[in-house]
Amino acid sequence: MVDDIRIVLSDVDGVWTDRKIYIGEDGCHLRAYSTEDSIGVVLLKIMQLPLVILTGEDNNSLKHRMERLKVAHIYTGVRNKLYIAEQALKKFDLTLSQAAFVGDDLNDLPLIRAAGFSAVPANAMQLLKENAALTLSKTSGNGVFREFCEEIARKKGIFNQVIDEYTRNITKFKY
Repeated sequence: MVDDIRIVLSDVDGVWTDRKIYIGEDGCHLRAYSTEDSIGVVLLKIMQLPLVILTGEDNNSLKHRMERLKVAHIYTGVRNKLYIAEQALKKFDLTLSQAAFVGDDLNDLPLIRAAGFSAVPANAMQLLKENAALTLSKTSGNGVFREFCEEIARKKGIFNQVIDEYTRNITKFKY
């Protein structure tokens, strides 16, 4: 099942963030992102798995975060994640059975059911846990995406090689 995975799809709020929106006195909306998830993006690049972000949100903080991580495929303001995922996968000439997806709430359920491999955070609702292939140990906003990427590498049997490549890359720096 995971051996066939060729692409990773991810929700944002409730996966990369803690589901909370902080509103400043000026009305500015803020979200906290775990730096742990940044390494997940790097691990996917090492595994040569493209990342597609699918989120109902459409805000500048999300766009800035993904730009900083050099995530190229971002779909914001999405209501029907299953439909948008199918459209995105066509651009890669891939199918849902070749996709891994991580999401956390009811709007993710159709894609959780349809993806070749799916996971949810530890604090996802029970219905999602029952439909996902894997319930992760991390909770929303606390490294869920990274754990998901590590689990893909483990299930593909390449975890140690991916970590070795990561450490080789970082030890090339002189600072």
